[in-house]
Amino acid sequence: MTRVVYEKEWTSVEQQIERLESRGLVVEDREQLAHAIQAIGYYRLTGYTYPFRTSSGGVVEDTFREGTHQSQVLALYDFDRRLKLTVMDAIERMEIGFRFSVAYTLGKRDRYGHLHRSSLDRSFTRRQVAGGAYDDWHIKYLGDVKQSKEEFVQHFRRKYDGGLPIWMAVELMSLARLSRLYGGLTYSDREQIARRFGISKPGTVASWLHCLTYVRNVCAHHARLWNRNMDRRPAVPPRGDDRDFDHLVASGAVVHGQSRIYAPLLALRHLLRPIERNPDWELSMIDLLAQFPVGGPVSYEAMGFPSGWRELWPDSDS
Repeated sequence: MTRVVYEKEWTSVEQQIERLESRGLVVEDREQLAHAIQAIGYYRLTGYTYPFRTSSGGVVEDTFREGTHQSQVLALYDFDRRLKLTVMDAIERMEIGFRFSVAYTLGKRDRYGHLHRSSLDRSFTRRQVAGGAYDDWHIKYLGDVKQSKEEFVQHFRRKYDGGLPIWMAVELMSLARLSRLYGGLTYSDREQIARRFGISKPGTVASWLHCLTYVRNVCAHHARLWNRNMDRRPAVPPRGDDRDFDHLVASGAVVHGQSRIYAPLLALRHLLRPIERNPDWELSMIDLLAQFPVGGPVSYEAMGFPSGWRELWPDSDS
């Protein structure tokens, strides 16, 4: 493919508004749009204009569909912003609860189980010529400990010799590091944790954690989430194995649900249930989804939601 030199010049906020107008955007309030561009950035904001643009031969063009208003674009951006905040809230709760489960289960076997190969699955600890999966995980974990400024770590170093026990160690692990450790536990330990979360197959849990690590990174970097095509997709349990996913399987829209945010939302809700006594997150998510600025090219389907999702979603009216 032939590449060309990037030659676009700097433009003022007013010029950026004029460009959007020239492409067919109905500007209702120039002051509001100028403020939005200065708060969000022209490049980021235009990412939310893609559903409203014309297309030809499957290629999205620069011009807007007739009747597209700035309020539609700003409403979509605001919904996505709130969606990411709500998802991050759930991931935080899930991650903290999952840390406990890993520490509690592995700690019962060996308080230094994360440091002893004998306490982990052989497929994880098997040595290779260039170092195995555990070697890579262990090196990165030790780097986390070395760089930590947490007071409990400093206190431990002053008082004790040796490494941190697992119930302290998990507090330093990122979700990605925790996810890899879970995948390296013995099958019986993984199965025990999976059952706590009402999941029959440990591989399903590992798949969900990998996906939610990706989703967390999307949110943390303030990238677009509402209609993102997921690079990591959560496993969908067979019909009859998980009531949260049964309606997605029944709808025949499994692949589309996995490739967008819908299936990760189902996974999050499922993982939260053993942790949260009250379904407040579910209710807040349902309330947010009710405010989705649906209309024209913007639809629930673009987020991977199957037809009739509201009626199919268990407890949606609770």
